[in-house]
Amino acid sequence: MDIEVFTLCDFAQDINGKLTIVGTFDTLYATKLPAQHPNCHLAARIRFHNGEQGKVPFGIRITSPDGEDLIKPVGAEFYVPMNPGADSSTQNICLGIGGLPIKVYGKHIITLSINGQDLKTLPMFVAKPPQANA
Repeated sequence: MDIEVFTLCDFAQDINGKLTIVGTFDTLYATKLPAQHPNCHLAARIRFHNGEQGKVPFGIRITSPDGEDLIKPVGAEFYVPMNPGADSSTQNICLGIGGLPIKVYGKHIITLSINGQDLKTLPMFVAKPPQANA
């Protein structure tokens, strides 16, 4: 199994196996805290090789610098089918997150787990907006 894409973005969708990602980013700006980010998405594309077919559980967690979950951890599963005539198949994950609560500045971590193992992390930085140059 290979994680080909894992990103935080403005929008993501899967239409018939084609993954669309718009506006990848890693930093949220907040003038004051607590704050809420109104809407974002997580997108992943995972390649499974022959022999890895079947039900695959996955999870996503978003934690603050102090280890607190920003939202309830997400857990689900998908089915990886055999791809006749090919040596692999792909699965896309798109997760929309509305009203993401932000309580502290700093480096937050987004974790993707598959089959109960944490396999990939993303940083999500929360910072005050940069000052405009005078």
